[in-house]
Amino acid sequence: VFAQTIIDSIKWHKSRGYAHLLGFVVMPDHLHWLFVLGGSRSLKEVMNGFGSFTSHALRPYCRPLGVRVWQPEYYERCLRRAERTWKTIEYAHNNPVRKGLCSHPEEWPWSTANPAYRGWIEEEYLL
Repeated sequence: VFAQTIIDSIKWHKSRGYAHLLGFVVMPDHLHWLFVLGGSRSLKEVMNGFGSFTSHALRPYCRPLGVRVWQPEYYERCLRRAERTWKTIEYAHNNPVRKGLCSHPEEWPWSTANPAYRGWIEEEYLL
C-alpha cells in the first residue's frame, strides 16, 4: 500500500502537468523522484501537495508503529545537462540493485525501470 500510494501521487502530479516525470524509485526507506516542474506550481507547492496526500493516506499505517511518514525536509538537485540527468536517473534505477533488493533494475516493482511503467518517463523534458 505504501509504494502504490506514492506512485499514485506521482501519477496525479504528472497527469496535471505539475511535475513532468523523468523517473522514480520507491525504496523501503526513501524515494527518488526525478521531475521537471510544470510551470504552474513551485517546487515547494509540488512537494507540499505530494507530502500532504501521501501522509494523509499512509498515516493510519504509520501511527500504530510510532513512525513518521516523511522526514521534515527533502533534498533537491538541479540538473542542467541531459547527460547528467540520464546518469542520475540510471543511478536511481540501480539503487535497489546496490541495496541487494533485486538483481536488475527492471525487476524492482516500484520503479520506472520496471516494464510496468514503460512510457511514463516524459523524455521530451530532458534537458
